[in-house]
Amino acid sequence: PEQRPAPLADLAAAGDVSRCDSLLAAAPDSIADGYSRVDAVSEQTVAWSAEDQDAIVLRCGVADPENYGPGARLDQINGVPWFEDVKLVNGTTASTWYAMGRDVQVAASLPQAESNEAITNLTNLIAEHTGQA
Repeated sequence: PEQRPAPLADLAAAGDVSRCDSLLAAAPDSIADGYSRVDAVSEQTVAWSAEDQDAIVLRCGVADPENYGPGARLDQINGVPWFEDVKLVNGTTASTWYAMGRDVQVAASLPQAESNEAITNLTNLIAEHTGQA
């Protein structure tokens, strides 16, 4: 199959990435049922993979989402507002989510079939290891 760039690798870096250290260090071995941590080749990034599924990827220290603006829909999960930046890409069911209102911008690439358990676990991790803006 054609090799695609890793999810989130093309996002611009921004902010104080030293604020990402404790978040990245605390990333668990498993983020959702069947998803195990794998080596991520991109900076400030952790990833988990599951057989026959798109990977779950978390990247810390990225620029604000381009498509975010007044009137954008946010999903509240355990007190953290998330913005889903939907841009359809051939060959993937994943979308990019941004945890908003933190002292460093965090993005996650989540396959739609797995998003509930994974985004809840990611939310708790982000809330514990980043500050509110």
